[in-house]
Amino acid sequence: MVAQKGKDLLLKIFEGTAYETVAGPFQASALEYSGQYNGEVMFELALESAGVISFEAL
Repeated sequence: MVAQKGKDLLLKIFEGTAYETVAGPFQASALEYSGQYNGEVMFELALESAGVISFEAL
């Protein structure tokens, strides 16, 4: 999974009560998911940076 050529990958992460945004040229190097209980799903994503990234709390 790779962002479109010339485009940055934009991730919005919900942390507690607010969203945080991370943007940059990333390549997904691993994606794992598992089902726990009662339809709950947990994801783990490993990204490799290919350049400068930015971070912004919203």
